[in-house]
Amino acid sequence: MKMLDPNHITPFLNADVELVTISSDQFVVQQTKLKHQIRINKLTHALLKKLDGKKTIGEITTELNTDLATDLIDEKTVHDLLYEKLYPLGIIDNNHEAIARKGANYLNLRFPMIPKSLVAILSQIFKNFFTQPVAFFYVFGALFIVLFSTTLQTLISQDIFNTLLITKTHGLFIFLFGFVICLFHEIGHTSALAFSKRKAGEIGVGFYLMYPVFYCDVSETWLLSKKRRMMVNLGGLYFETLVGILFLVLYFATYNPFFIWLNTIILFRFIANLNPFLRRDGYWVLSDAINMPNLQKDAIQYVLHAAKAIYKGTPYQKNHFLLSYGLLAISFAFLFLGLIVLSNPSSILYFPINVWNEIKEITHQGFALFSITELLEQFALPLLFYLLFFKLSIKWIKGKLKKKSDLKPQNPIVNRSST
Repeated sequence: MKMLDPNHITPFLNADVELVTISSDQFVVQQTKLKHQIRINKLTHALLKKLDGKKTIGEITTELNTDLATDLIDEKTVHDLLYEKLYPLGIIDNNHEAIARKGANYLNLRFPMIPKSLVAILSQIFKNFFTQPVAFFYVFGALFIVLFSTTLQTLISQDIFNTLLITKTHGLFIFLFGFVICLFHEIGHTSALAFSKRKAGEIGVGFYLMYPVFYCDVSETWLLSKKRRMMVNLGGLYFETLVGILFLVLYFATYNPFFIWLNTIILFRFIANLNPFLRRDGYWVLSDAINMPNLQKDAIQYVLHAAKAIYKGTPYQKNHFLLSYGLLAISFAFLFLGLIVLSNPSSILYFPINVWNEIKEITHQGFALFSITELLEQFALPLLFYLLFFKLSIKWIKGKLKKKSDLKPQNPIVNRSST
């Protein structure tokens, strides 16, 4: 945007903007209507508080320099921050159409299931299961230890896996249980957010690394303190632990081993969700614990930067944590995708041929019925693989063509969806 006369511009915040203080040196500006959350530093926070629609950019710049006893802030820097970075996002009052926040870019083919209005009602009901963060961590930890130790001890002593016969009825119940426990997990996240007087978005289903997952939009988590963010991160696992405790009670009341079998599913889900290298609960716990909101993105970019510097023989700032995490995250993602591809490589490699053969068969013999397994293996998953591949390729090309700005006055926060 061409710089306008700083003595004639009187910027002011959009009516839908909220300035949130996380701590003495951490602040977030939120566009509530467009759902943007941007982490800002103390200086940017002070700047935004001065935007009253009366003072010009020149006057604001002078005030900032006076408050900080410096003359390093110039009008161009203030102008570019306000009108190149914040204006398009609707932070500064914008008469034109601002850019709405897109959903989490690591989720694809999202399908909403529970609307925001119903999520709000359910969250208000279940928020009473939460308490203040420190007490919550103790309660959650104690319940999980009871669940884990009792389930494991019962599995070993009663030899559940060898004595329990899984019938078709059991199989149907397990399928329904998996569906319900996933939804209850997401409500755990949204209820923890409601306990901290923040709102969640819809709950739905999407694809993450070609794998179907439930998700909930909890981006307002960024407006909370570190302890409360971690409580939201663990809210889903906490709710699953409560279900597990209920199953323990039912087991000791009936001695039906099927309840212990269901608890093993919960424990396996618990372990999988704590994986810090995929965008699951464990990732967000780690991200908040070390205060790095864009951990995975920053780590992968660091690995690429380090590799480029090593190849060219140029010096670079060493960060062993980012290097280790980035390498492990990349390796884990490729391993995950590799297992999917190797489980049925012909479906991926011969997808175009399979589609062509099916078209020829339809033209000669008409439509035939597919089994669900055949449909997924031969067509649905391979198609999703190619869609993701092309999407990532286009994103990479656009990133290479996009001109990079040297100005980094604020820290955009990645869109946050718990899975």
